[in-house]
Amino acid sequence: MQYHNKKTGALISTDCAISGGDWEPVQPAPAKPEEADPADAEEDEQAEAPVAPAKPAARRAAKKKEA
Repeated sequence: MQYHNKKTGALISTDCAISGGDWEPVQPAPAKPEEADPADAEEDEQAEAPVAPAKPAARRAAKKKEA
């Protein structure tokens, strides 16, 4: 169970029951079913597309000319 301290904003997780003036139990967010969103499906398809490896950077040989 998680508890939130209203005064300090601290958040703790413990198996014990907490009783104090500033501590309140944190209720887990209810699990809501995921709805199919066409925009999300397009993003997933793009993420799965293979990506060509990047070409290595061209090496520049800096030669100092001695005069």
